[in-house]
Amino acid sequence: MKPLIAFLCIFFASLSICAIPAQGGKDAIIAPRALVSAKNDAAAKSLHAQAKAEEKKGNHKKAIEACTKAIGYNPSFSEAYFWRALCRSSIGDIQGSIEDNIKAIKLDPECAGAFANLGADLDDKNDYRGAIANYSWAIKIRPSWSSTYFNRGLAFESLNDYQAAVSDYTRAIELNPNFTDAYGCRGSAYLILNDAQKAIADYSHVIKDRPQQASSYNNRGHALACIGNYQAAIADFNKAVELDRNLTQPYVNRASCNSLVGNFKGALSDYDKAIQLSPNDCTIYCSRGELLASHGETKNASADFNHALALNKRCGDAYDGLGMLKSQAGDHKGALSLFTRGIGAEPQNFKCYYDRGYELLLLRRAYEALQDFNRVVQLCPKKSSSYASRGFYLHLVGNYPAVTDLDFAIYLDSKSAASYHTRAKCRLKLGDETGAASDYAVACKLDSKYLNEPIKGLDCCAKTEMLERVVKPIGQAASRVQGYFEAVLRR
Repeated sequence: MKPLIAFLCIFFASLSICAIPAQGGKDAIIAPRALVSAKNDAAAKSLHAQAKAEEKKGNHKKAIEACTKAIGYNPSFSEAYFWRALCRSSIGDIQGSIEDNIKAIKLDPECAGAFANLGADLDDKNDYRGAIANYSWAIKIRPSWSSTYFNRGLAFESLNDYQAAVSDYTRAIELNPNFTDAYGCRGSAYLILNDAQKAIADYSHVIKDRPQQASSYNNRGHALACIGNYQAAIADFNKAVELDRNLTQPYVNRASCNSLVGNFKGALSDYDKAIQLSPNDCTIYCSRGELLASHGETKNASADFNHALALNKRCGDAYDGLGMLKSQAGDHKGALSLFTRGIGAEPQNFKCYYDRGYELLLLRRAYEALQDFNRVVQLCPKKSSSYASRGFYLHLVGNYPAVTDLDFAIYLDSKSAASYHTRAKCRLKLGDETGAASDYAVACKLDSKYLNEPIKGLDCCAKTEMLERVVKPIGQAASRVQGYFEAVLRR
């Protein structure tokens, strides 16, 4: 699973399925079976029993030897292939496991366990579509196996199909209400789908089952931070640190929250500790550099960004940070060069496109700026700031369908004061004075600084009592396009 940028979650590991397969069904197309004497059949079954006993002891190589002997006595013994596949997978012989699972399936097309384990093998080889196909066959044969739904959910998640993953995790929980890992993974999927409240509920369930698991508190803290509940998030990160002082991520996440609540010293201390624990992680140096830059410590910030590049020459965030320092110093061409180098080093880094877009605007290269903002939307289609930045650009150049982008930005983040403020300007240009007044009021309610930034021509918003009269509940303004937005997010 790819890490998130602002707050990183610790996701749950995949579980392998070790289920004894059912025997062949009535309608199964079974491969030709060799004629086996009763004596050989008995010998094969005895060796198979030995193999299972060795496998339970963890003696996988001895179990493989016993299965191989059993197959020698009875080449049509599907269970011997199945168990040998399990043992081969356990010692890292994935290709051998795949071959044995396929043989077991040919001999017994209703061997659900072989389908499930073949899915796990293909998953290990990053063939997620093949894994899903085999998990689906296993589910068709054995629809009551919660672990197969769970593993298929993990495969869907690897393909970024989080809705399908949530569906499978939910089914796994329905079949096994005590399936703690399914709650954890569903929480992570919900978070990526921007449903932090459901993520919090799932992580809370994990914490109830595993109160001593530091990563669970870290994950819930991440979700709480996503809804702006920074103090509660910090409390969870504190608990994670208390349970495991050698876990890096809670320090990184707590540093982000401390920065957001204005605790610079606390944030800096947490980044220092995180670097002490993970000295080769370039992303932590970048985060500390951004913190230092935001407090005017440009020399130390620059040192952190350069150290990040020394660790990883393809660290886009480091180029972005150095570019921002150049921009703040008024060297816009130098900044542009660094943002471009960051994109070359890490083509999927949305921050470099985002900041280069604004730099291009400052250099009056509007068309190129639009291309960068379009690219940000492509890379982060579910991120509010993607649409807010493009909407801001369209507003600046006088393209007033910018309102649509700003609608979407507000739908994704109903607490973005800047998006409301920009949309108020757009609506005023379109003659919608009431809508503009409403948006300006919400912007002021979310961030009081906008009371000192009145919108020229919006006379009805000059007085505070007028703001209160026209203000609408935050988030309501996007309701007219909610159906459209939800359809887009499901893509």
